[in-house]
Amino acid sequence: VAGRPGVLGALSTTFLWITGNITLYACIAPFLSAHAGIAGGMLSATLVAFGVGAAIGNWGGGRASDRLGPFPALKLSLTGTLATQAALSTLAVTMAPGSAAVAIAIILMMILGAFGWAGHPAQSTRLVGLAPDVAVVALSLNASALYFGIAAGAALGSFVATYGSLW
Repeated sequence: VAGRPGVLGALSTTFLWITGNITLYACIAPFLSAHAGIAGGMLSATLVAFGVGAAIGNWGGGRASDRLGPFPALKLSLTGTLATQAALSTLAVTMAPGSAAVAIAIILMMILGAFGWAGHPAQSTRLVGLAPDVAVVALSLNASALYFGIAAGAALGSFVATYGSLW
């Protein structure tokens, strides 16, 4: 199945996309603590906001894929994810920790959850279109790419948090 035209590219997109998202997510607690002053119960609330955003994004991403098609929905999701990660980086270098930084960080985390998880329904639609006769296998491979990306992102995030810089 992975040898079919476009399938390996789609699986690679899933892997790289989730690796990037989870790399940041693996470092998010020390990042938010250092740059927005978010810790303890407020960190929990921030992660809940991310999860709510992810659920909304998954629902909205499915609707966008149905209405716009998988490629426009994927472009929107990936572009939104990149822009939100850039906004979080901008927050880190321009604002001191405090109540304004906390509010902005929570909003950005909710938006990041939404955009970061909005593309998965479109990616599933894309894979079914690339291999309709073996859609179950293509979707299973996509789930594997997702889980390998989660593992790779967690490892990379852990490495960055341990040996690198969180800005």
